[in-house]
Amino acid sequence: MTEYEKGAMEAIRRVQFKLEISLTSTKEKIGEARTHHQYTDAFFAVKRAYELALKQVQEVEAEMAPKPVKPSFVRSESGLYRVKQYDGMDNNWIKLHTKPFREADAIEYWLRMTKGGTMNTEYADIDYYAIFPVEDKR
Repeated sequence: MTEYEKGAMEAIRRVQFKLEISLTSTKEKIGEARTHHQYTDAFFAVKRAYELALKQVQEVEAEMAPKPVKPSFVRSESGLYRVKQYDGMDNNWIKLHTKPFREADAIEYWLRMTKGGTMNTEYADIDYYAIFPVEDKR
């Protein structure tokens, strides 16, 4: 074998060795990538399940949240109203202010007392608020 052939054979062995190293590391990288993707897929599956569960909880909370109620009241001849509180324990109406309100002010006061119409708006709440015309003598 000539020097030239020996050099060529040595070069081929080096290339083969580099290819083997390259293939081995590529296989390792592919394996790591698969493992990484498995973890990534599992992460996204858990994340998606969490998002769905959170959405369901929010829907249930929205259904259970008190719905705002609009005040209903008898129209006043004078245009003046009082907001009164019904005391369910004593079974009577309590005047909350001395001066009567105009309609818009009475509604605003009622909304403030009932937290936007979500609390203490009906008889079942025991103590609740209502708007009455000034002429009503309850």
